Amino acid sequence: MGGLQLAVILILFVMVLGINGITILEAKLRPLHSEEDCLINTTHGQDEKRRFRFGMVEVEGAKTFTPEQIIRISRIKTGSLVKTGDIDKAMQLIKDAYLSRGFIHAEVSISEESKPPLPKAKEGLIDLRITIHEGESFFIRRIEFIGNTTTRHRIVQRATGLHLNDPYNPARLDKAIQGLNRLGRFELVTKEDVTVEINEQGHFVDLLFHLKEKRK
Repeated sequence: MGGLQLAVILILFVMVLGINGITILEAKLRPLHSEEDCLINTTHGQDEKRRFRFGMVEVEGAKTFTPEQIIRISRIKTGSLVKTGDIDKAMQLIKDAYLSRGFIHAEVSISEESKPPLPKAKEGLIDLRITIHEGESFFIRRIEFIGNTTTRHRIVQRATGLHLNDPYNPARLDKAIQGLNRLGRFELVTKEDVTVEINEQGHFVDLLFHLKEKRK
């Protein structure tokens, strides 16, 4: 007796007993990815793709800048779509603004509060709170150069673009070094050639550039 004939006899035997065996067999053999499963997955995928826009933006701890200035610096606009990296960029922009004023210890953080979209809405809102701890502002007290034997101090300092009593911004050191290298009078100048002394009590910075003139 073949396997197919045996299966038919078995099904007929179950039906005689009054058991809905066919339904049981069909339930076990239902495809793993049925139309209902696909509908659920598709709906879930749509939920994940719902967009968010920026809602309210609050600023705490800002003294040097007004809350309106901070929001403008952050480039976050209420009602605009939230994109990947927007918040990280906003924090860096605010930090750079404080560094330009000499606040080398300024701390910036942004907390988020998401408001999911309503059942029939396609977009939700994200409210932001920008918290700032400014610290103290530091200024440049002294700029010295060692190794400029034949190059005048005035020429070297002008090349750096730095001035006494300017707010100290570490980012400006890179430009100062580039300016010295553009003179073409010294061996390559790097950050290792600059000594930065920060006085935490007096809130000032002394800069010492170690230079080596090229041989003529």
